[in-house]
Amino acid sequence: MDKKTEILDAAFSQFCRRGYSVVMSDIAKDVGIKTPSIYSHFSSKDEIILLVVERQIEEYCGFLDTLYANFQQLDWIHKLEKIYFDIIRYFKNADQVRFYKNILLIDQADLRKKCSAKVFDMELFHLSKLESVFPNESEGNALLFLSIIQGALEVELLFYESDDTAEAYITKIWRSYREKLGE
Repeated sequence: MDKKTEILDAAFSQFCRRGYSVVMSDIAKDVGIKTPSIYSHFSSKDEIILLVVERQIEEYCGFLDTLYANFQQLDWIHKLEKIYFDIIRYFKNADQVRFYKNILLIDQADLRKKCSAKVFDMELFHLSKLESVFPNESEGNALLFLSIIQGALEVELLFYESDDTAEAYITKIWRSYREKLGE
């Protein structure tokens, strides 16, 4: 693994834990280099954070592409169920959820705006894929479903130390939603 990738990996871990208050010296320590060495690869902390955000979004969009490509034989309700639980599994590591939450808390307004715009584009990408799952290709139903996933991810974050509690609650959310779909 090259140093740039190691720095970005360390920055991701630090950002998940500390948000924008991440310190370059901690990133350098995680990589095993001196702080000034980071600047031979990147111009600033903001550049690193933006690149980490772009990389995480690219990774997630790749996951979504694979997810949506692999369930063509299922009916729409079973597709939704697969999407729901696969996304929950993708975010099973609490750092993934914290990462996206921390984007909202970036102190530097310009960087927060750039990162938020990238997350918004990612959500639009997901929404476009999700709309095709619903029988009437409804944007409203797709938005509601994305909101339910967000709520389930909040549960995952709140109860990450208690897997059984989180899993039971997340399953209960799905069952309640599925009942409403049947009406």
